[in-house]
Amino acid sequence: MGSDRSTEKDAGAVIVIVAAAMGAIVMMIALVLDLSGARRDRDADQTAADAMALAGAASLGGSDSTAVAACRAAWGYLVVNLPTSEMAPAPSCSTFSAACAPTVARELVVNVRNHRITITHPVPDHLHALLHDQSSLANDGRPCDRIGIRVQQTRDNLWAAGAVELDVHAVGRLVRGAGDVQAPLVLLSEHACSVLTVSGSSALTVGTASGEPGYIAIDTDGSECSNPNKVVFDLNGQGTVTAGQIAMWALADGDLTSAYSADLLYPEPVASSAPVGRNGMDWRYNCSDANGCPFDEPAHIDDMVAAWGGSGMPSPPGTFTRWTASGRSCALSGATVVPAGQWYLDCGTAGLSTSGSLTFQGGDIVSDGPIKATGSAGLRVNCSDADPSDDVAPATCPMDPPSATTMLLRSGDLLDAGKMELRETTVHLKAGTLRLSGNHTVTWTAPDDPSHRFDDLMLWTTSTAQMKVTGSTSLHLEGILFAPNANVELAGNTGAEALGAQIFARSASLVGGAQLRLVPDEDRILAVGKGHPLLIR
Repeated sequence: MGSDRSTEKDAGAVIVIVAAAMGAIVMMIALVLDLSGARRDRDADQTAADAMALAGAASLGGSDSTAVAACRAAWGYLVVNLPTSEMAPAPSCSTFSAACAPTVARELVVNVRNHRITITHPVPDHLHALLHDQSSLANDGRPCDRIGIRVQQTRDNLWAAGAVELDVHAVGRLVRGAGDVQAPLVLLSEHACSVLTVSGSSALTVGTASGEPGYIAIDTDGSECSNPNKVVFDLNGQGTVTAGQIAMWALADGDLTSAYSADLLYPEPVASSAPVGRNGMDWRYNCSDANGCPFDEPAHIDDMVAAWGGSGMPSPPGTFTRWTASGRSCALSGATVVPAGQWYLDCGTAGLSTSGSLTFQGGDIVSDGPIKATGSAGLRVNCSDADPSDDVAPATCPMDPPSATTMLLRSGDLLDAGKMELRETTVHLKAGTLRLSGNHTVTWTAPDDPSHRFDDLMLWTTSTAQMKVTGSTSLHLEGILFAPNANVELAGNTGAEALGAQIFARSASLVGGAQLRLVPDEDRILAVGKGHPLLIR
Protein backbone atom coordinates (compact mmCIF):
# COMPACT_ATOMS: atom_id res chain seq x y z
CA MET A 1 0.00 0.00 0.00
CA GLY A 2 2.87 2.32 0.73
CA SER A 3 4.19 1.77 -2.75
CA ASP A 4 0.84 2.66 -4.34
CA ARG A 5 0.69 5.91 -2.36
CA SER A 6 4.20 6.82 -3.55
CA THR A 7 3.23 6.15 -7.14
CA GLU A 8 0.13 8.27 -6.80
CA LYS A 9 2.18 11.10 -5.30
CA ASP A 10 4.71 10.85 -8.13
CA ALA A 11 1.92 10.86 -10.72
CA GLY A 12 0.44 13.98 -9.20
CA ALA A 13 3.79 15.72 -9.20
CA VAL A 14 4.30 14.83 -12.88
CA ILE A 15 0.91 16.26 -13.76
CA VAL A 16 1.80 19.51 -12.02
CA ILE A 17 5.17 19.67 -13.76
CA VAL A 18 3.68 18.86 -17.16
CA ALA A 19 0.97 21.46 -16.64
CA ALA A 20 3.57 24.06 -15.69
CA ALA A 21 5.70 23.04 -18.67
CA MET A 22 2.71 23.26 -20.99
CA GLY A 23 2.05 26.78 -19.75
CA ALA A 24 5.64 27.73 -20.39
CA ILE A 25 5.52 26.14 -23.85
CA VAL A 26 2.31 28.01 -24.67
CA MET A 27 3.93 31.23 -23.53
CA MET A 28 7.01 30.51 -25.63
CA ILE A 29 4.84 29.71 -28.65
CA ALA A 30 2.91 32.93 -28.11
CA LEU A 31 6.14 34.87 -27.81
CA VAL A 32 7.55 33.26 -30.95
CA LEU A 33 4.34 34.00 -32.85
CA ASP A 34 4.36 37.61 -31.69
CA LEU A 35 8.03 38.05 -32.56
CA SER A 36 7.67 36.40 -35.95
CA GLY A 37 4.61 38.51 -36.67
CA ALA A 38 6.48 41.66 -35.65
CA ARG A 39 9.44 40.63 -37.82
CA ARG A 40 7.09 39.99 -40.74
CA ASP A 41 5.46 43.39 -40.30
CA ARG A 42 8.83 45.07 -39.94
CA ASP A 43 9.98 43.49 -43.21
CA ALA A 44 6.78 44.66 -44.91
CA ASP A 45 7.29 48.16 -43.52
CA GLN A 46 10.89 48.23 -44.77
CA THR A 47 9.81 47.01 -48.21
CA ALA A 48 7.25 49.79 -48.34
CA ALA A 49 9.77 52.41 -47.21
CA ASP A 50 12.33 51.25 -49.79
CA ALA A 51 9.75 51.27 -52.60
CA MET A 52 8.50 54.71 -51.61
CA ALA A 53 12.02 56.15 -51.45
CA LEU A 54 12.92 54.75 -54.88
CA ALA A 55 9.67 55.93 -56.47
CA GLY A 56 9.99 59.37 -54.93
CA ALA A 57 13.64 59.74 -55.95
CA ALA A 58 12.85 58.74 -59.54
CA SER A 59 10.33 61.59 -59.73
CA LEU A 60 12.47 64.38 -58.32
CA GLY A 61 12.91 67.46 -60.48
CA GLY A 62 15.70 70.00 -60.64
CA SER A 63 17.32 71.53 -57.57
CA ASP A 64 15.02 74.54 -57.87
CA SER A 65 11.91 72.52 -58.72
CA THR A 66 9.15 71.33 -56.43
CA ALA A 67 8.93 67.81 -55.02
CA VAL A 68 5.16 67.44 -55.37
CA ALA A 69 5.50 64.76 -58.07
CA ALA A 70 7.97 62.86 -55.89
CA CYS A 71 5.58 62.97 -52.93
CA ARG A 72 2.71 61.65 -55.03
CA ALA A 73 4.84 58.87 -56.52
CA ALA A 74 5.97 57.80 -53.04
CA TRP A 75 2.38 57.64 -51.82
CA GLY A 76 1.40 55.51 -54.80
CA TYR A 77 3.95 52.90 -53.78
CA LEU A 78 2.79 53.00 -50.17
CA VAL A 79 -0.70 51.99 -51.26
CA VAL A 80 0.72 49.06 -53.23
CA ASN A 81 3.01 47.80 -50.50
CA LEU A 82 0.90 48.41 -47.39
CA PRO A 83 -2.63 47.13 -48.12
CA THR A 84 -3.98 48.71 -44.94
CA SER A 85 -3.56 52.10 -46.65
CA GLU A 86 -5.65 51.24 -49.72
CA MET A 87 -8.73 53.13 -48.56
CA ALA A 88 -6.83 56.07 -47.13
CA PRO A 89 -7.21 59.29 -49.14
CA ALA A 90 -4.08 60.57 -50.84
CA PRO A 91 -2.52 63.38 -48.80
CA SER A 92 -1.95 66.88 -50.10
CA CYS A 93 1.67 67.19 -51.15
CA SER A 94 1.60 70.99 -51.01
CA THR A 95 4.28 70.82 -48.31
CA PHE A 96 6.73 70.33 -51.15
CA SER A 97 5.34 72.92 -53.58
CA ALA A 98 8.13 75.44 -53.01
CA ALA A 99 11.63 75.20 -54.44
CA CYS A 100 14.08 73.03 -52.54
CA ALA A 101 16.36 74.67 -49.98
CA PRO A 102 19.22 72.18 -49.38
CA THR A 103 19.55 72.83 -45.65
CA VAL A 104 15.82 72.94 -44.80
CA ALA A 105 14.08 69.57 -44.46
CA ARG A 106 10.33 69.60 -45.17
CA GLU A 107 8.16 66.86 -43.72
CA LEU A 108 4.72 65.49 -44.49
CA VAL A 109 3.30 63.23 -41.77
CA VAL A 110 0.32 60.98 -42.51
CA ASN A 111 -1.37 58.61 -40.05
CA VAL A 112 -2.94 55.53 -41.64
CA ARG A 113 -4.58 53.23 -39.08
CA ASN A 114 -1.70 51.89 -37.00
CA HIS A 115 0.98 53.35 -39.31
CA ARG A 116 2.63 56.75 -39.17
CA ILE A 117 4.32 57.73 -42.47
CA THR A 118 6.79 60.62 -42.73
CA ILE A 119 8.02 61.87 -46.11
CA THR A 120 11.05 64.16 -45.97
CA HIS A 121 12.54 66.33 -48.74
CA PRO A 122 15.24 67.40 -49.01
CA VAL A 123 17.34 65.21 -46.75
CA PRO A 124 20.18 67.46 -45.52
CA ASP A 125 23.60 66.05 -44.82
CA HIS A 126 24.49 63.84 -41.86
CA LEU A 127 22.99 66.23 -39.29
CA HIS A 128 19.50 65.08 -40.25
CA ALA A 129 18.02 62.18 -38.24
CA LEU A 130 17.69 59.95 -41.32
CA LEU A 131 21.45 60.16 -41.85
CA HIS A 132 22.44 60.74 -38.22
CA ASP A 133 25.60 59.04 -36.99
CA GLN A 134 26.34 57.77 -40.49
CA SER A 135 29.34 59.22 -42.27
CA SER A 136 28.80 60.94 -45.59
CA LEU A 137 29.57 58.85 -48.63
CA ALA A 138 30.53 59.86 -52.15
CA ASN A 139 27.37 58.18 -53.36
CA ASP A 140 25.07 60.29 -51.19
CA GLY A 141 24.60 63.05 -53.77
CA ARG A 142 23.07 66.42 -52.97
CA PRO A 143 20.31 67.03 -50.40
CA CYS A 144 17.76 68.12 -53.04
CA ASP A 145 18.32 64.86 -54.90
CA ARG A 146 17.39 62.84 -51.78
CA ILE A 147 14.02 61.90 -50.34
CA GLY A 148 13.52 60.15 -47.02
CA ILE A 149 10.75 57.82 -45.87
CA ARG A 150 10.05 56.81 -42.28
CA VAL A 151 7.44 54.15 -41.47
CA GLN A 152 6.39 53.71 -37.84
CA GLN A 153 3.89 51.08 -36.73
CA THR A 154 2.25 50.35 -33.39
CA ARG A 155 1.57 46.60 -33.51
CA ASP A 156 -0.60 45.03 -30.82
CA ASN A 157 0.66 41.67 -29.63
CA LEU A 158 -1.68 38.82 -30.47
CA TRP A 159 -0.85 36.73 -27.41
CA ALA A 160 1.25 38.73 -25.03
CA ALA A 161 0.14 41.92 -23.39
CA GLY A 162 1.05 45.33 -24.78
CA ALA A 163 2.31 46.38 -28.22
CA VAL A 164 5.49 46.50 -30.27
CA GLU A 165 6.72 49.78 -31.74
CA LEU A 166 8.26 49.27 -35.20
CA ASP A 167 10.32 52.01 -36.81
CA VAL A 168 12.11 51.74 -40.18
CA HIS A 169 13.37 54.26 -42.73
CA ALA A 170 14.87 54.54 -46.19
CA VAL A 171 16.61 57.31 -48.13
CA GLY A 172 16.51 57.35 -51.91
CA ARG A 173 18.58 59.46 -54.24
CA LEU A 174 18.18 60.38 -57.91
CA VAL A 175 21.37 59.77 -59.88
CA ARG A 176 21.00 62.28 -62.67
CA GLY A 177 22.27 62.32 -66.20
CA ALA A 178 22.48 58.59 -66.77
CA GLY A 179 20.56 57.24 -69.72
CA ASP A 180 20.62 55.96 -73.27
CA VAL A 181 18.61 58.58 -75.18
CA GLN A 182 20.27 60.21 -78.19
CA ALA A 183 19.34 63.88 -77.76
CA PRO A 184 21.23 66.28 -80.06
CA LEU A 185 19.48 69.27 -78.44
CA VAL A 186 19.17 69.53 -74.64
CA LEU A 187 17.79 72.72 -73.08
CA LEU A 188 18.45 73.08 -69.36
CA SER A 189 16.52 76.13 -68.13
CA GLU A 190 14.55 75.17 -65.01
CA HIS A 191 11.70 77.72 -65.03
CA ALA A 192 11.89 79.93 -68.12
CA CYS A 193 9.31 80.50 -70.82
CA SER A 194 10.03 80.46 -74.59
CA VAL A 195 12.90 78.05 -74.02
CA LEU A 196 12.74 76.76 -77.59
CA THR A 197 11.55 79.22 -80.23
CA VAL A 198 11.18 78.41 -83.91
CA SER A 199 10.05 81.50 -85.78
CA GLY A 200 9.16 82.47 -89.32
CA SER A 201 9.69 79.74 -91.88
CA SER A 202 12.55 78.16 -89.95
CA ALA A 203 12.92 74.39 -89.83
CA LEU A 204 14.72 72.38 -87.15
CA THR A 205 15.58 68.76 -87.83
CA VAL A 206 17.09 66.55 -85.14
CA GLY A 207 18.30 63.03 -85.81
CA THR A 208 21.41 60.84 -85.76
CA ALA A 209 23.91 60.00 -88.46
CA SER A 210 22.88 56.32 -88.32
CA GLY A 211 19.26 57.17 -89.03
CA GLU A 212 18.07 56.37 -85.51
CA PRO A 213 15.65 58.84 -83.91
CA GLY A 214 17.04 61.99 -82.36
CA TYR A 215 15.36 63.68 -79.42
CA ILE A 216 14.88 67.17 -78.06
CA ALA A 217 14.86 67.41 -74.25
CA ILE A 218 13.45 70.52 -72.54
CA ASP A 219 13.96 70.74 -68.76
CA THR A 220 11.95 73.81 -67.78
CA ASP A 221 8.77 73.48 -65.71
CA GLY A 222 7.35 76.60 -67.41
CA SER A 223 6.59 78.37 -64.13
CA GLU A 224 7.59 81.72 -65.66
CA CYS A 225 4.98 81.42 -68.44
CA SER A 226 2.59 83.85 -66.74
CA ASN A 227 1.58 85.43 -70.05
CA PRO A 228 -1.19 83.21 -71.52
CA ASN A 229 0.20 83.88 -75.00
CA LYS A 230 3.62 82.49 -74.12
CA VAL A 231 4.60 78.84 -73.93
CA VAL A 232 7.78 76.89 -73.27
CA PHE A 233 8.04 75.62 -76.85
CA ASP A 234 7.02 78.48 -79.12
CA LEU A 235 6.47 77.41 -82.72
CA ASN A 236 4.97 80.14 -84.86
CA GLY A 237 4.61 81.17 -88.47
CA GLN A 238 5.28 78.39 -90.93
CA GLY A 239 8.12 76.86 -88.93
CA THR A 240 8.56 73.11 -88.62
CA VAL A 241 10.28 70.78 -86.19
CA THR A 242 11.26 67.20 -87.03
CA ALA A 243 12.47 64.97 -84.22
CA GLY A 244 12.04 61.43 -82.97
CA GLN A 245 10.48 62.85 -79.82
CA ILE A 246 10.24 66.08 -77.85
CA ALA A 247 10.31 65.44 -74.11
CA MET A 248 9.16 68.25 -71.82
CA TRP A 249 9.27 68.47 -68.02
CA ALA A 250 6.59 71.17 -68.22
CA LEU A 251 4.10 68.42 -69.14
CA ALA A 252 4.75 66.43 -65.97
CA ASP A 253 1.72 68.02 -64.29
CA GLY A 254 -0.53 67.11 -67.21
CA ASP A 255 -1.21 70.75 -68.13
CA LEU A 256 -0.07 71.69 -71.63
CA THR A 257 -1.27 75.30 -71.53
CA SER A 258 2.20 76.60 -70.60
CA ALA A 259 4.07 73.92 -72.52
CA TYR A 260 3.26 74.33 -76.21
CA SER A 261 0.55 75.39 -78.61
CA ALA A 262 -1.72 72.47 -79.35
CA ASP A 263 -2.23 71.24 -82.92
CA LEU A 264 1.04 72.77 -84.17
CA LEU A 265 3.28 69.79 -83.49
CA TYR A 266 3.16 66.18 -84.60
CA PRO A 267 3.94 63.94 -82.95
CA GLU A 268 2.96 65.92 -79.90
CA PRO A 269 5.53 66.38 -77.11
CA VAL A 270 5.52 63.91 -74.25
CA ALA A 271 6.04 64.43 -70.54
CA SER A 272 9.51 63.85 -69.12
CA SER A 273 9.59 61.74 -65.99
CA ALA A 274 12.34 64.05 -64.72
CA PRO A 275 14.56 66.80 -66.11
CA VAL A 276 17.79 65.73 -67.81
CA GLY A 277 19.97 68.24 -65.95
CA ARG A 278 23.67 68.82 -66.52
CA ASN A 279 25.03 66.10 -64.23
CA GLY A 280 25.83 63.76 -67.10
CA MET A 281 28.22 66.35 -68.54
CA ASP A 282 29.60 67.39 -65.16
CA TRP A 283 30.32 63.81 -64.16
CA ARG A 284 31.91 62.90 -67.46
CA TYR A 285 34.25 65.89 -67.64
CA ASN A 286 34.33 67.36 -64.15
CA CYS A 287 33.63 64.66 -61.57
CA SER A 288 33.86 66.22 -58.11
CA ASP A 289 32.31 66.04 -54.65
CA ALA A 290 30.96 69.56 -55.22
CA ASN A 291 28.65 68.35 -57.99
CA GLY A 292 27.76 65.09 -56.24
CA CYS A 293 29.64 62.87 -58.65
CA PRO A 294 29.23 59.22 -57.56
CA PHE A 295 32.30 58.00 -59.44
CA ASP A 296 35.96 57.97 -58.54
CA GLU A 297 37.04 60.04 -61.53
CA PRO A 298 39.05 63.27 -61.88
CA ALA A 299 37.49 66.75 -62.08
CA HIS A 300 39.13 67.50 -65.42
CA ILE A 301 37.63 70.97 -65.93
CA ASP A 302 38.40 72.13 -62.37
CA ASP A 303 41.90 70.68 -62.56
CA MET A 304 42.59 72.45 -65.85
CA VAL A 305 41.26 75.80 -64.61
CA ALA A 306 43.30 75.50 -61.41
CA ALA A 307 46.48 74.84 -63.41
CA TRP A 308 45.90 77.16 -66.39
CA GLY A 309 43.08 79.57 -65.65
CA GLY A 310 44.76 82.04 -63.30
CA SER A 311 47.24 84.71 -64.24
CA GLY A 312 50.78 84.39 -65.49
CA MET A 313 52.51 81.24 -66.66
CA PRO A 314 50.31 78.11 -66.61
CA SER A 315 51.33 75.17 -64.43
CA PRO A 316 53.33 73.08 -64.12
CA PRO A 317 56.27 75.47 -64.48
CA GLY A 318 58.51 74.99 -67.47
CA THR A 319 55.97 73.15 -69.64
CA PHE A 320 54.69 76.19 -71.57
CA THR A 321 56.58 78.58 -73.86
CA ARG A 322 55.75 82.26 -73.40
CA TRP A 323 54.63 83.76 -76.71
CA THR A 324 56.35 87.14 -76.39
CA ALA A 325 59.50 85.64 -74.92
CA SER A 326 59.86 83.58 -78.10
CA GLY A 327 60.17 86.81 -80.10
CA ARG A 328 56.65 86.70 -81.57
CA SER A 329 54.33 89.67 -81.87
CA CYS A 330 50.77 89.91 -80.55
CA ALA A 331 49.74 91.68 -83.79
CA LEU A 332 50.79 89.50 -86.69
CA SER A 333 50.55 89.83 -90.45
CA GLY A 334 51.25 87.37 -93.22
CA ALA A 335 51.46 83.62 -92.68
CA THR A 336 52.59 82.43 -89.24
CA VAL A 337 53.32 78.81 -88.45
CA VAL A 338 53.88 77.77 -84.83
CA PRO A 339 55.80 74.56 -84.04
CA ALA A 340 53.99 71.96 -81.93
CA GLY A 341 54.32 72.55 -78.20
CA GLN A 342 52.67 74.04 -75.14
CA TRP A 343 52.07 77.75 -75.83
CA TYR A 344 51.14 80.57 -73.44
CA LEU A 345 49.83 83.58 -75.38
CA ASP A 346 50.67 86.41 -72.98
CA CYS A 347 49.03 89.13 -75.09
CA GLY A 348 46.71 90.49 -72.41
CA THR A 349 42.96 90.71 -72.60
CA ALA A 350 43.18 92.24 -76.08
CA GLY A 351 44.43 88.87 -77.25
CA LEU A 352 46.43 87.75 -80.25
CA SER A 353 45.44 89.07 -83.69
CA THR A 354 46.58 88.53 -87.25
CA SER A 355 45.47 89.85 -90.61
CA GLY A 356 47.12 86.88 -92.28
CA SER A 357 46.98 83.22 -91.31
CA LEU A 358 47.94 81.49 -88.08
CA THR A 359 48.68 77.77 -87.83
CA PHE A 360 49.42 75.91 -84.59
CA GLN A 361 50.83 72.51 -85.47
CA GLY A 362 50.00 70.82 -82.18
CA GLY A 363 50.03 70.99 -78.40
CA ASP A 364 47.92 72.88 -75.88
CA ILE A 365 47.25 76.64 -75.92
CA VAL A 366 46.49 79.01 -73.04
CA SER A 367 45.66 82.61 -73.94
CA ASP A 368 45.03 85.66 -71.77
CA GLY A 369 42.53 86.89 -74.37
CA PRO A 370 40.86 85.98 -77.67
CA ILE A 371 42.62 84.84 -80.83
CA LYS A 372 41.56 86.90 -83.85
CA ALA A 373 42.56 85.63 -87.28
CA THR A 374 40.86 87.63 -90.04
CA GLY A 375 42.93 86.61 -93.05
CA SER A 376 41.76 84.40 -95.89
CA ALA A 377 43.45 81.35 -94.34
CA GLY A 378 42.36 82.32 -90.81
CA LEU A 379 43.17 80.19 -87.77
CA ARG A 380 44.22 76.55 -87.86
CA VAL A 381 44.81 74.53 -84.69
CA ASN A 382 46.35 71.06 -84.40
CA CYS A 383 47.28 71.16 -88.07
CA SER A 384 50.71 69.77 -88.89
CA ASP A 385 52.72 68.29 -91.73
CA ALA A 386 55.13 65.38 -91.38
CA ASP A 387 57.40 67.52 -89.19
CA PRO A 388 55.35 69.36 -86.57
CA SER A 389 58.45 71.05 -85.15
CA ASP A 390 59.24 73.11 -88.26
CA ASP A 391 57.86 76.42 -89.50
CA VAL A 392 56.22 75.05 -92.63
CA ALA A 393 52.45 74.93 -92.87
CA PRO A 394 50.77 71.94 -94.49
CA ALA A 395 48.58 72.57 -97.52
CA THR A 396 45.69 70.79 -95.81
CA CYS A 397 45.15 69.77 -92.20
CA PRO A 398 45.07 66.01 -91.52
CA MET A 399 41.70 64.78 -90.33
CA ASP A 400 43.32 62.59 -87.66
CA PRO A 401 46.18 64.43 -85.93
CA PRO A 402 48.48 62.35 -83.75
CA SER A 403 47.08 63.84 -80.51
CA ALA A 404 44.35 66.17 -79.29
CA THR A 405 44.64 69.85 -78.38
CA THR A 406 43.13 71.73 -75.44
CA MET A 407 42.75 75.50 -75.78
CA LEU A 408 41.80 77.69 -72.82
CA LEU A 409 40.89 81.37 -73.27
CA ARG A 410 41.06 83.19 -69.95
CA SER A 411 38.94 86.03 -71.34
CA GLY A 412 37.19 86.97 -74.56
CA ASP A 413 35.06 85.13 -77.10
CA LEU A 414 35.82 82.59 -79.76
CA LEU A 415 34.92 84.22 -83.08
CA ASP A 416 35.24 83.06 -86.65
CA ALA A 417 36.16 86.44 -88.12
CA GLY A 418 37.93 84.49 -90.83
CA LYS A 419 38.35 80.89 -91.87
CA MET A 420 38.78 78.59 -88.88
CA GLU A 421 39.86 74.97 -88.66
CA LEU A 422 40.21 73.26 -85.29
CA ARG A 423 41.11 69.57 -85.50
CA GLU A 424 40.45 67.35 -82.45
CA THR A 425 40.40 70.46 -80.28
CA THR A 426 38.58 71.21 -77.03
CA VAL A 427 38.03 74.90 -76.27
CA HIS A 428 37.32 76.12 -72.74
CA LEU A 429 36.07 79.70 -72.55
CA LYS A 430 36.53 80.79 -68.99
CA ALA A 431 34.36 83.89 -69.35
CA GLY A 432 33.47 84.21 -73.03
CA THR A 433 31.06 82.82 -75.56
CA LEU A 434 31.04 81.40 -79.07
CA ARG A 435 29.97 83.04 -82.32
CA LEU A 436 30.29 80.97 -85.45
CA SER A 437 29.14 82.08 -88.86
CA GLY A 438 28.92 79.93 -91.92
CA ASN A 439 29.91 82.92 -94.05
CA HIS A 440 33.41 81.56 -93.65
CA THR A 441 34.50 77.95 -93.69
CA VAL A 442 34.52 76.63 -90.14
CA THR A 443 35.66 73.08 -89.46
CA TRP A 444 35.82 72.00 -85.84
CA THR A 445 36.10 68.48 -84.47
CA ALA A 446 36.35 67.34 -80.87
CA PRO A 447 39.05 64.94 -79.62
CA ASP A 448 38.30 61.42 -80.78
CA ASP A 449 40.20 59.29 -78.30
CA PRO A 450 38.39 57.52 -75.42
CA SER A 451 41.52 57.81 -73.29
CA HIS A 452 41.64 61.60 -73.64
CA ARG A 453 40.13 63.57 -70.77
CA PHE A 454 38.02 65.68 -73.14
CA ASP A 455 37.01 63.01 -75.63
CA ASP A 456 34.04 64.23 -77.76
CA LEU A 457 33.99 67.69 -76.12
CA MET A 458 34.27 70.67 -78.49
CA LEU A 459 33.35 73.55 -76.19
CA TRP A 460 32.82 74.16 -72.48
CA THR A 461 31.64 77.56 -71.28
CA THR A 462 29.46 78.63 -68.36
CA SER A 463 29.01 82.16 -69.68
CA THR A 464 25.49 83.60 -69.79
CA ALA A 465 26.24 85.56 -72.97
CA GLN A 466 24.33 84.54 -76.09
CA MET A 467 26.02 81.89 -78.22
CA LYS A 468 25.32 82.24 -81.93
CA VAL A 469 25.74 79.45 -84.47
CA THR A 470 24.84 80.45 -88.00
CA GLY A 471 24.95 77.47 -90.29
CA SER A 472 25.74 77.13 -93.97
CA THR A 473 27.23 74.48 -96.18
CA SER A 474 30.68 75.63 -95.01
CA LEU A 475 30.09 75.00 -91.30
CA HIS A 476 31.22 71.56 -90.09
CA LEU A 477 31.02 70.65 -86.40
CA GLU A 478 31.59 67.29 -84.74
CA GLY A 479 31.20 66.81 -80.99
CA ILE A 480 29.51 68.42 -77.98
CA LEU A 481 28.91 72.14 -77.43
CA PHE A 482 28.25 72.72 -73.72
CA ALA A 483 26.88 76.16 -72.78
CA PRO A 484 24.37 75.41 -69.98
CA ASN A 485 23.76 79.04 -69.00
CA ALA A 486 23.48 80.59 -72.45
CA ASN A 487 20.81 81.12 -75.04
CA VAL A 488 21.89 79.65 -78.37
CA GLU A 489 20.66 81.34 -81.51
CA LEU A 490 20.59 78.93 -84.43
CA ALA A 491 20.35 80.50 -87.86
CA GLY A 492 21.31 79.93 -91.45
CA ASN A 493 20.96 76.94 -93.73
CA THR A 494 23.03 73.82 -93.17
CA GLY A 495 21.43 72.07 -96.15
CA ALA A 496 22.80 68.60 -96.72
CA GLU A 497 25.84 69.34 -94.56
CA ALA A 498 24.11 68.80 -91.23
CA LEU A 499 25.92 69.73 -88.04
CA GLY A 500 27.32 66.67 -86.32
CA ALA A 501 26.95 68.41 -82.97
CA GLN A 502 25.10 67.93 -79.73
CA ILE A 503 24.15 71.20 -78.07
CA PHE A 504 23.54 71.72 -74.34
CA ALA A 505 22.21 75.21 -73.61
CA ARG A 506 19.85 77.08 -71.32
CA SER A 507 17.54 77.91 -74.24
CA ALA A 508 17.59 78.04 -78.03
CA SER A 509 15.99 80.07 -80.77
CA LEU A 510 15.79 79.35 -84.48
CA VAL A 511 15.24 82.60 -86.30
CA GLY A 512 14.35 83.90 -89.74
CA GLY A 513 14.17 81.25 -92.39
CA ALA A 514 16.87 79.11 -90.81
CA GLN A 515 17.07 75.52 -91.98
CA LEU A 516 19.15 73.75 -89.36
CA ARG A 517 19.87 70.04 -89.05
CA LEU A 518 21.54 68.53 -85.99
CA VAL A 519 22.57 65.01 -86.97
CA PRO A 520 25.56 63.84 -84.91
CA ASP A 521 27.25 60.46 -84.82
CA GLU A 522 25.93 58.51 -81.86
CA ASP A 523 29.43 57.73 -80.57
CA ARG A 524 30.34 61.45 -80.51
CA ILE A 525 27.68 62.69 -78.12
CA LEU A 526 26.54 62.06 -74.55
CA ALA A 527 23.54 59.78 -74.19
CA VAL A 528 21.12 61.34 -71.72
CA GLY A 529 18.10 60.34 -69.71
CA LYS A 530 16.20 61.13 -66.57
CA GLY A 531 18.65 59.22 -64.42
CA HIS A 532 17.91 56.35 -62.07
CA PRO A 533 16.93 56.10 -58.40
CA LEU A 534 19.28 54.61 -55.84
CA LEU A 535 18.82 53.57 -52.21
CA ILE A 536 21.63 55.06 -50.15
CA ARG A 537 20.36 54.25 -46.61
